[in-house]
Amino acid sequence: MLERMSPFVTIKMNGREEGRSAIIEGGGHHPVWTLQFFEFEVLEMGHEIHIEVRDKNMIGSEMIGHARVPVSFFAKPGGMAEWIELFWQGMPAGNIHLKSEYFPQAVVETPVIAPVAT
Repeated sequence: MLERMSPFVTIKMNGREEGRSAIIEGGGHHPVWTLQFFEFEVLEMGHEIHIEVRDKNMIGSEMIGHARVPVSFFAKPGGMAEWIELFWQGMPAGNIHLKSEYFPQAVVETPVIAPVAT
């Protein structure tokens, strides 16, 4: 059944969807997203990024795993590349590798987050 999964990633900040990856049809247990970029403006470093990995099915989608990470985690000089642990119903549900680039501006900071693989 895991090999039939068609996962995708959504990135939300403060409850509002900021980006959604492509669906990896038949991606199974180890999908790889390439050249998937989410760029958004951050006005408050205290905000939280909610990462969801979902399985697309015929009637919608089902949660595979999620994580909540502070924006400041991504806003590091030179960017970051880290594995983030996902959870589902309080239990570990895998990992997702995220990379970010940080471009501070006069008042606005903009991390760019790209899912790579789970």
